Amino acid sequence: MTRREEETRADLLAELRKAGTRIGSSVDDVSRWLLRFVQREPSSLSAGDLSNLSYEIVHFLGHGVPDDSSRPVESGLASPLVRKGGTYIVRKGEYDLSGPWPTGWKFFPSPADIERFQTFAAGAVMSAVRGNGLVLDLPPVELRLSPPSWKVRPHTEDAGALWTYQIAHLLGKTAPRIHLCPECKTLFLADRVDQKFCSPRCQQKDATLRYRERHGLISGRPRGRPRKTETQPPKTAKPKGGKHGKSKR
Repeated sequence: MTRREEETRADLLAELRKAGTRIGSSVDDVSRWLLRFVQREPSSLSAGDLSNLSYEIVHFLGHGVPDDSSRPVESGLASPLVRKGGTYIVRKGEYDLSGPWPTGWKFFPSPADIERFQTFAAGAVMSAVRGNGLVLDLPPVELRLSPPSWKVRPHTEDAGALWTYQIAHLLGKTAPRIHLCPECKTLFLADRVDQKFCSPRCQQKDATLRYRERHGLISGRPRGRPRKTETQPPKTAKPKGGKHGKSKR
C-alpha cells in the first residue's frame, strides 16, 4: 500500500469514527438516528451534511445495532464495505482500500443508494407505527459468531441485504416504542410506556386545545355566550335642541 493509499485509508476511518460519534453508541441512539434519517430530505442537504449522512449510513451498515440500550458499540467494524467497480463489497476485517483508487474517489453511498435505503426504512418504520408485522425478503447473508462477545455479525456482498438485516435487527429491539406525534406528526422514540407526544411542548399544545374545546373557548368566547351573527343597527341620533329647541311652525 502506497503512502497516499495509507493516508486515504486513515482519513476514511477517521470520518467513520466521527460518524459513529454523531450517531451514538446505544440502541436508543441508533434508533433516533434512523428516525431522523427517514424524516430528512436528502436533496435539500448541503454538501457537508450529505457527506456526513453518507458516512453515517456506512457506519450503520458496518457496526449494526448494540446488544442493549446501555452497552456501547464495540470498536472495529463488523462487516465493512468497500466500493469497487461501482458496487459495494463486504470484506473481512477492516476496510480494504488497496488498489489504484481514482482521484477524488469518495467512500459514500450514491444518491440513489441513499434514496433507496431511506424509502425502505421509512416503509418499515411506518409499518411498526401502525402495529403491522413485517415480512422482509433477505438475500443470503452469512451470520458469524465468535468469542469473546459472541455477537451475531452479518456478512454479505449485497449492501441492500445488509441494510435490510440491520433495519430488521433494530426494529426488533425498538419497534413498540416508535410513535407518530399526534400534534406535529414527527416520528419519535418514546422514553416512557405512556408517552404519546414527542415533546412537552406538543403535549402542552394538545392539553390547551382540549381544555378550550371542553369549555367552549375555541371561538374565544365562554360556552353559552352567543356569537354575534348580525350587525347591530346604528343608534338613532337625538334631534338637536331637545325639548328646549325651537319648534317648526
